[in-house]
This record gives sequence, structure tokens and C-alpha cells, in this order.
Amino acid sequence: MPGRVIPDDPEVEKAVRIGEHRFEQIGCASCHIPRLPLVNKGWMYSEPGPYNPVGNLLSGEVPPLNVNLTSEELPGPRLKADADGVVWVPAFTHLKLHDITSGPNDPNAEPLDQNQPSGSEKFFAGNTKFITHRLWGVGNSGPYMHHGKFTTMREAILAHSGEALPPRETFQRLPSYDQDGAVAKTEKR
Repeated sequence: MPGRVIPDDPEVEKAVRIGEHRFEQIGCASCHIPRLPLVNKGWMYSEPGPYNPVGNLLSGEVPPLNVNLTSEELPGPRLKADADGVVWVPAFTHLKLHDITSGPNDPNAEPLDQNQPSGSEKFFAGNTKFITHRLWGVGNSGPYMHHGKFTTMREAILAHSGEALPPRETFQRLPSYDQDGAVAKTEKR
């Protein structure tokens, strides 16, 4: 995997391998999917992009800038297409919304739902649904969780509730060595 670094220490390597197994076993990988496919030349970056909002440059207004993100001319490491023409991105997400709180009074819920019209009743009702955060590079990207309130991955894991409660409870039942391995595996993304 591009950028993945595991120290050359047999004990650390063993813990990460066990952690990889536990990550799958306890259900983390059902939302933090290890890899997502890019197809139909999805690795081509274009600006202006086809989904730019009004107020930004739009397609046809200026000559486009196109960059092949798999190009050898770009700094490494690079993702590459497989034999079937698919580029697999080790993002560890599925980019879907989930309610990961215990409800509107959960301290991890947001007081405003910025996905709703500003000033509306739903806007002020708060938000408990969040896009599954990518874990690629997460070991170097704290603070953690959607709001950035946690300084460790363990804190973020233990804050999962709602739809993510079963995996969190399974994590909590693991022996400490296996918990440490799951955290180490996550941090080595």
C-alpha cells in the first residue's frame, strides 16, 4: 500500500497482523472498508470539475486542467491500475452516512445540522449522522472523530455508539493485547 509503514520490529509486525484480523472480526471493516475501486478513469482529476457548485469555475468557462493521478511524473508513492483497469484506493471508508451517537443528547452529536436549510427547525434539531471517516493516513492525522475532540484512536473507537455500537462493544470485550493490535493496525494506515 502506498505510504504504509510498519516498523521493522517482529513484535510490532505481529501486533499489526493480529490487529488487521481483529479489525475485520469485530466489524470495523463493514464501514471502514479497506479499499474502494476507482473505475472509468476515476483517477483523472479535472478542474473545473463536473460537480463544482455555482460560484466556482464551471466546465466550459476556462480551459480544463486534467491530471492523471497515477502518472509516474507525480511524486510517489502512486496508486496503479490492476490488470482489469481498476485503481484500488486503501481509504478505509465507504463514504456513507451513519448515526454513530446515542441520540441528540450524546456529547458527540452536533448541535446544528448544517445539511438542512439554515434557520429551519431541522437545522436547529442537530446532527447525529456523519460520513464514515477515512482511515488512510489516520495515524498521522489526529485529532480524531468528526469533531476532532479526541487525541487518540482509542478514544475515538470508544466514542462510537448508535449504528457503530456493536463493533465498539466487541472491541471492549477483547483482551488488551488484541485491542492494542486493532489500534496499531488502524494507526498504520
